[in-house]
Amino acid sequence: MPIRLAANAAWFERTTIERALYHCPWRTSRQSAHSLHAYGYRSSQRRLYPQSLGAEVEQGRLYGLGAAYTKAQIAAFVYAARAVQLTEMRLAGTTKLAFVVDEETGACSPYGTRYLLEQGLLDGDAALVGEPGDEKIALGHRGIYRFRVQTQGEAIHTGLRAWEEGIRGHNAVNDMARLILVLEQCTLPFLPSPLFPGRKPVLSFPTMIQGGNSVNMVPAGCEAFGDVRVLPGMTEDDIRQAITACLDQAHVPYKFTPLVFVPAAALSEEAEIVQIVSSAIEEITGKRVRCAGAGPACDGWMFLERGIPAICGYGVACGGVHGADEWADLVSLRQVTEAYARTIVTFFRME
Repeated sequence: MPIRLAANAAWFERTTIERALYHCPWRTSRQSAHSLHAYGYRSSQRRLYPQSLGAEVEQGRLYGLGAAYTKAQIAAFVYAARAVQLTEMRLAGTTKLAFVVDEETGACSPYGTRYLLEQGLLDGDAALVGEPGDEKIALGHRGIYRFRVQTQGEAIHTGLRAWEEGIRGHNAVNDMARLILVLEQCTLPFLPSPLFPGRKPVLSFPTMIQGGNSVNMVPAGCEAFGDVRVLPGMTEDDIRQAITACLDQAHVPYKFTPLVFVPAAALSEEAEIVQIVSSAIEEITGKRVRCAGAGPACDGWMFLERGIPAICGYGVACGGVHGADEWADLVSLRQVTEAYARTIVTFFRME
């Protein structure tokens, strides 16, 4: 039976996790049934864009705050599930739509996805994470390692003789500058990954920095933050040891504090959910989409580490994500919605 998209609003039975998790039980006579998670983010950030709460359609594109990431994705999941529901087909399983917050903090929040998983509310057979972009099916993502470096100096007024003569005072920012220079040359050991051909771990330092509190005072302290994009096989200890070994070459005192570690995630191209999604996309668009890892991280690793096969992204064609001119392509939005609907039907296999 062909899937036709309804233009009316969707309705779902709510669970006790109000506004976060929507439960779609399909008509079934089987006691043992599959469960599929469709998953998107609800933005917890408000940015001061021009007309940021509005939206405009221009040349087939929807422009506006979060248009692609991730309002379009949520709409695609909702309408795909509703389209399947309206067919009244008998499907063996349940689809759960989880629209969560706090992913942008580093894909490691105790809220949102992790909370739902720990409460046993997302214990399914597969998951589809609604990261936008239609150029590939993301079979995993690079991981994240974040850290803070602090240096300590001695504050003194820049007009005093003791500073002029080098008797007192020590500039913590100068020490940090030396650490920055050595980390610019730092390389991290890794093994090439077939999921990320030609990619490498990327160390960015500093991404944020602060030192001093007055233009006429020698800075007593400085802190800077760094970010590493991690490939499969890299461990938290290996990364820390490589970075601190480089920092030691500057021969200045520092304090190193690890902040976040999210492992790289990988899913086999042979996984059933991958084959189903790939076929659905080809049926709708006429194109075979490549499979590869995603550069940015997402919450997909939380499913994968629990043994739940999770696609870490396929969605609406888009551009300007997180920017003032973010847009989602409306033709692509319909195609993605249809592909999601076909995925649901195929995954649960009509009786």
